[in-house]
Amino acid sequence: MKRFTKNRKIIPVSLIIMLLTGFNAINLNAQEISFTFTANHTCEYAALDSVLVENLTQGGDTTLYYPDTVLTLVLTGIDQFLTGSNNFYVSQNYPNPFETKTKIDIFLPECDDITIDVYDLLGRKVANYEGSHESGMQHFTFIGGNSKNYILTVSSKKYLQYIQMIQFGEVSSGLPYLEYNGSTTMNSIKIKQKSLQSLFPYNLGDQLKFTGYVSGDYASITDNPTTSQEYIFDINHIVPTTPTEGTHIAGEDQIEWHWNTVDDADGYKYNTVNDYTSATDNGTSTSYTQTSLACETNYTLYVWAYNSCGASSSLELNEQTSDCHFICGTSTVTYDGVTYNTVEIGSQCWLKENLRTTKYNDNSSIPEVTDPSTWTSTTSGAYCCYDNNPSNCDTYGALYNWYAVNTGKLCPRGWHVPSDDEWYTLTNYLSANSQYWCGGNSNYIAKSLASTSTLWNTYTVTCTVGNDLSVNNSTGFSALPGGYCNYAGSFDYLSERGYWWSSTEKSASEAYYRLMYYNSSNVGRTSFDKRSGLSVRCLCD
Repeated sequence: MKRFTKNRKIIPVSLIIMLLTGFNAINLNAQEISFTFTANHTCEYAALDSVLVENLTQGGDTTLYYPDTVLTLVLTGIDQFLTGSNNFYVSQNYPNPFETKTKIDIFLPECDDITIDVYDLLGRKVANYEGSHESGMQHFTFIGGNSKNYILTVSSKKYLQYIQMIQFGEVSSGLPYLEYNGSTTMNSIKIKQKSLQSLFPYNLGDQLKFTGYVSGDYASITDNPTTSQEYIFDINHIVPTTPTEGTHIAGEDQIEWHWNTVDDADGYKYNTVNDYTSATDNGTSTSYTQTSLACETNYTLYVWAYNSCGASSSLELNEQTSDCHFICGTSTVTYDGVTYNTVEIGSQCWLKENLRTTKYNDNSSIPEVTDPSTWTSTTSGAYCCYDNNPSNCDTYGALYNWYAVNTGKLCPRGWHVPSDDEWYTLTNYLSANSQYWCGGNSNYIAKSLASTSTLWNTYTVTCTVGNDLSVNNSTGFSALPGGYCNYAGSFDYLSERGYWWSSTEKSASEAYYRLMYYNSSNVGRTSFDKRSGLSVRCLCD
């Protein structure tokens, strides 16, 4: 090997210009291209066992094996590696542009003497190499100096070829030089031609076929890439099919839903509306028991099968609960985990306790609001416990704003919040039957509804709710003084008053309610701001 740096032979500027303007733009900017491979096996990330890369345009193939996932190619055609008298070839340097050093390959179809000269843009020779070589691929490294652009020429007895090289970043103050790195013989080229990535034939836009393998499964991608990019193999991508209907078991207040197992499903989700995004995950179980239902009522359930690849279309299930055998006053109602007693008063059947559910009857949650400012600004369904103490909800029931009442979903299915007229039906019945009066006055009916519980404050005046608690509750209604939360989020009147919403509006901002005082004999009726939190009693449909 010979290295020359002092020879300052000048070449014409016109030649420099010719070399620059005649240079292929693709060779300047895209001499190296990289493909990165990843895989989803059954829709989950998986490490590739191998990747087969085939050039369908030129022929030839190469294989990546685990853990290699990146294929880097130098832009070369297969003709540039075949033997023959007319196949002298100087590769474009790679990388190009380069930072400090770059590689050049020179293919000699036969034994030959070669001279390599490197010039800067002023036409000064900055590096030189001369040597005699056998046929095959000769490998060189060029280390740059203080110039941004270089012209490399390779000449022999028969051939002359040149390339342009571009250096980026900080240039070196040192002198450029060429370094010979050895050769690959013709026989080696023939043997390794299909296995060496560096010799894989590729030109921009060639049609390539990539086949990725994971655990015996595979997927193929065919493309005509012109830039570096990532390829993701979607191997064995299977979305489960829609489940089929099973045999349901309907009770008076519940339905046991059933559907059949689906191959490739990881689990199942259900919803009472056809909305997968809000569906409940049922795990691998193919049954679900829906409770707290109304008898003799039609219900619908939607079911999806899912896996890591996605979800099936929905299966719509329909079933009716069995005939009603409900006996008011004897039968109970279980709702959101709480069992309520019932009481028959006249023609009406009431729950015997204040409501304390935290869910609507479609199983959606009712927001609990404890911050006063948030309570004031809330115009959708919400509840709170008196003094934000959960034990008060357990004792007196929850306090709901009227917006929760207005959803129509607050009470158990088959029950509802009474209207203003239905409250009148109750009080008119009591006023019409003297056994519910106090002191012979048909208006003094509050004691017949109020509980005998000492949770009521006592009072000295005859016929008031708080006077002689032991004679209260002749109806069995068992009203308790749960107080209220006003529209500003403040609590008051626990043990003194009970307030119960009706479902009837008075205005855009107010709705009617009923109330009882510990120191009063009457059942009052007036209206409140809809943002207020009051107790709720449910009435059977």
